[in-house]
Amino acid sequence: MGEWTDLHQRVISTTETSDGLVVTYPADMAEVVEDLVGRESACCGWLSLSTIRTDQGIEVTLASDNPDAGPVIRELAIGS
Repeated sequence: MGEWTDLHQRVISTTETSDGLVVTYPADMAEVVEDLVGRESACCGWLSLSTIRTDQGIEVTLASDNPDAGPVIRELAIGS
């Protein structure tokens, strides 16, 4: 959780989706974000995580089929 908290200060934008969030971080954070997403994906099968590099930075999609996952997704992504 601490690593996600460290990223909260670097969020460029957040977009809600029907099952989670898309969060954009600066491009210079791409390797750190991809590493964290990879490790988080390995431990949390209920959470769908993916990354894509764009001109704006690196986008992380956090989603879940479980409707109760929303607060956890928000806490990981933006801290609230």
